[in-house]
Amino acid sequence: MRFGWVVAAAAMVSAAPASAATIVQYDSEQGALSGFQGFDSRQGTLNKVTLDISLAKYRTWMVESQAAAGTVKRVDWTVDGTWSLSGFYLRRPEPLLVSLVGAGTSYVTLTNASGGQASGYFDVIARGATSIDLDPSGFVNQFRGFDGFDTGYNDPTGADTTITASGANRFVRLVGSCFSSSGVAYPTFEDFCGTANYRLTYDYTPLAVGGVPEPATWAMLLVGFGAIGSAMRRRKPVTALA
Repeated sequence: MRFGWVVAAAAMVSAAPASAATIVQYDSEQGALSGFQGFDSRQGTLNKVTLDISLAKYRTWMVESQAAAGTVKRVDWTVDGTWSLSGFYLRRPEPLLVSLVGAGTSYVTLTNASGGQASGYFDVIARGATSIDLDPSGFVNQFRGFDGFDTGYNDPTGADTTITASGANRFVRLVGSCFSSSGVAYPTFEDFCGTANYRLTYDYTPLAVGGVPEPATWAMLLVGFGAIGSAMRRRKPVTALA
């Protein structure tokens, strides 16, 4: 009898639904955005969608100084800005804002001396990261893409950046440009000035594999219940003593 219970229990366990599972996808704004495949409802039930964002954004500046060409000028800077992501898939009326912060020192070689003025270029960099849970209903069988924006990238005033250096200087924000390794500022899209990396995670419950028991599972169940019935029939009746 005990053996029959074991066989029946093993058969039931083998037909039990699968445990939770995870699908992870990646995308980046540096280059062509590929987006994310929607969750295939045939795989199971989508329980949770998590978006992780990692940012590193560059801004290019020019410093003009009353100094000779070839002078190396130390420039200290700090950034306190924001990066914005909006879209109906966020299921929120306001955009998602991520803090962009950074601090550093650049050593700028001044060139192009003219009329007692020399100039040079330098980059400031700000980083940020966040994680947010999104509404799963917006990702079932639906392709999704994300494309955020550094709100200070096109600000000619550079209001979110503080710059200091010794001497008489003039700092100019070069809107819509990046700083190349050769020391030249060039125009480009904001997506190419640094990185914005995305990781999208689907947490879901898979459909039960073999929701209808296989023939072998049915056989195990029948053997188990048969063994139980046989054992019960062989039990001798017990007479109660008065």
